[in-house]
Amino acid sequence: MSIHDIVSVLLVGIGFSLSVLVHELGHAILQKMFGLPVSMIEWGSGPRIFKFKVFEMRLIPLRGSVFPNGSTLAKSKWVALVIAAGGILAQWFGMWMIAVSHIYIIPTINIICISYAVAAFVSLLNLIPTRNSDGYFIIKALRRTRGMMNEK
Repeated sequence: MSIHDIVSVLLVGIGFSLSVLVHELGHAILQKMFGLPVSMIEWGSGPRIFKFKVFEMRLIPLRGSVFPNGSTLAKSKWVALVIAAGGILAQWFGMWMIAVSHIYIIPTINIICISYAVAAFVSLLNLIPTRNSDGYFIIKALRRTRGMMNEK
């Protein structure tokens, strides 16, 4: 394995982890925009590397989570739907920004752009409604009625 191969693997990892970060920030930013407090934004898994206010980075930054503060829920199902979809929307917006900058500004970061794009496409799998996926929370938001607003 050459140094070029090692660097390529590291750059792919950087692309994927940036995609995860953008995804989680999408949820957090929309949550804050709708006036819902965020208790923690977790980027990665494994032992914690550092923590700054509500942001926490862990050793392997290939997954993430955004935790609301306490039992705060969105006031309407549409707000909950937008927050749940916010991660994927942010990833796709980021992919569009990278594509535009790749074409017009920085044409030399091919492997990071490609890995970010692949991660954005893979994020569509997050729409499958399995437990704790974005798809699960979207379905849960759509099923909420007035009488069930405070249920988890």
